Amino acid sequence: MGEGTRVFGQWRHTEFTTLSVAEAEAQLLPTELSFDDGVDLSQMLPIALNAVAFAEGRHTRSPTVVFGCGPVGLLVGQVAKATGATTVYAVDRLPARLEIARSLGLEPVGADVDVAARLKHELGAEAIEVAFECTGSPAALGDAVRVVRRRGTVVAVGFYQGDAAGLRLGEEFHHNGVEIRSGQIGNLHPSFDPQTLRAKSVELARSGEVVLGGLPRYELAVEEASAGFAALRRPAEVLQVVFRYH
Repeated sequence: MGEGTRVFGQWRHTEFTTLSVAEAEAQLLPTELSFDDGVDLSQMLPIALNAVAFAEGRHTRSPTVVFGCGPVGLLVGQVAKATGATTVYAVDRLPARLEIARSLGLEPVGADVDVAARLKHELGAEAIEVAFECTGSPAALGDAVRVVRRRGTVVAVGFYQGDAAGLRLGEEFHHNGVEIRSGQIGNLHPSFDPQTLRAKSVELARSGEVVLGGLPRYELAVEEASAGFAALRRPAEVLQVVFRYH
């Protein structure tokens, strides 16, 4: 392995790092993938793969719903579709992000409607086996509970902070026996360890079934990090921020 060999990173922002030969070989960037692909291959795609694994395959051969069209939600939707979901309904409040979801082959749904009522009316009360909540909003988690069928599964992917305002655990949660599963990346699915999750991510990226580096991104030098964090306050304009090291 010589100078100029392309590898993708791990889980932290750093200009330099040291890897063992075995680690570096496990993180070789396939020739058909770009450096932009490698940015999401190192972190975002494993997050999505791990989340979808918690559906235990129940999303296959049926429609599913993803709440949130941020980078994680868009990747979760693509992974769900690549692994067997017939249609992926992508929910967001921002029209620009819904258009990105549409461009990826997902079915956009505006969050300005009662999503659960609409989809159950259109598809039937038993149609949706699994929903993925990727916003970190307790209210959206509540909507995910409402949208799935009786004894359906909700995979909670978002990071929830503070009190669970808007999450109602009566109604559908109890009456329909809905299961909520934590799909946070800190909670690896039992079928994965870090090495197998990374290998599966590379395999899926090489298949061409998911768009990684092609997702819109705001790229700037790491020295301008403060501007990058400020840009995150403009979600209607900025999907994700990437730091460039020189």
